[in-house]
Amino acid sequence: MLHVIATGGKGQLGLALAAEAAGRENLCFVNPGRDVLDINQDSESLQRGIESLLSNSSFDQRNDKLIFINCAAYTAVDKAEEDREEAFALNAFAPLKLASFIADLDYAGMIQISSDYVFDGEKNRPYTEQDLPAPRSVYGASKLEGEKGVAALASVGRALVVRTSWLYSPYRSNFVLNMLRLASERDELGVVVDQIGSPTYAPHLAKSLLDIAMVFNRDVKFRVPLLHHSDLGVASWYDLAAYALSFRPSPQHPCILRPISTEEYPTAAIRPAYSVLSNSLLYDAYGIRPSHWTLGVRELLCERS
Repeated sequence: MLHVIATGGKGQLGLALAAEAAGRENLCFVNPGRDVLDINQDSESLQRGIESLLSNSSFDQRNDKLIFINCAAYTAVDKAEEDREEAFALNAFAPLKLASFIADLDYAGMIQISSDYVFDGEKNRPYTEQDLPAPRSVYGASKLEGEKGVAALASVGRALVVRTSWLYSPYRSNFVLNMLRLASERDELGVVVDQIGSPTYAPHLAKSLLDIAMVFNRDVKFRVPLLHHSDLGVASWYDLAAYALSFRPSPQHPCILRPISTEEYPTAAIRPAYSVLSNSLLYDAYGIRPSHWTLGVRELLCERS
């Protein structure tokens, strides 16, 4: 039996994982919120919280395997510029603490979720796992430190860093849901057109993460220490908003979508101008080929209809 604990489990990826796990056999899945398991607490409290979760799920350390998927993150990109301490506490130091706990458990592994914002956006081709990170924001720097915190565990096949990008879902607050809401409230929306990335539907990522977890259950190790996973295709924020809004049935409140530049929409944190991720290693290592981002948007709209 594989046991999966998704820390930060009440965010959009944790909820997507829960929905995906519900239809799987030989999998015991829990997605505790921060009120149940806070990985930002002291090590002893963290250990007690994990042991309590495992005792409630009848975990057998002689026969079962355990994977933590760390979805817990400080994701307020702009606020992080003035709240550096809190961003690093959750994005950098907490993963290290979790990895240190897992290191003593020979039946356990960890997937650390990271971000395309570890790159500076200066390239004009998809970033591979071999490209050197150069974050331009506190958020990006904190996520990179989180990657470094699990590196020792990853070097022995027991941790995997998965970078993803532009995550959205039917859950919580995210760009696509916000655009749908704002378009029903406003006459005009300006959306940035010169930041390019790969929008990723959280349920698509969730499926891949659990597929990878099942391989770990069999092999008791990850095949690589670092992977990129985003949906296929590229888009600007404007493209993503325009595509999502194009399916609205003759709205009573029409909204004009206007492309604007990053310069016209200044933010506290600098975003990469181009942060498309290459998925080649994902396919080579695990045979996973993500869906196109437009499919994710359509699935989201069907979920909401």
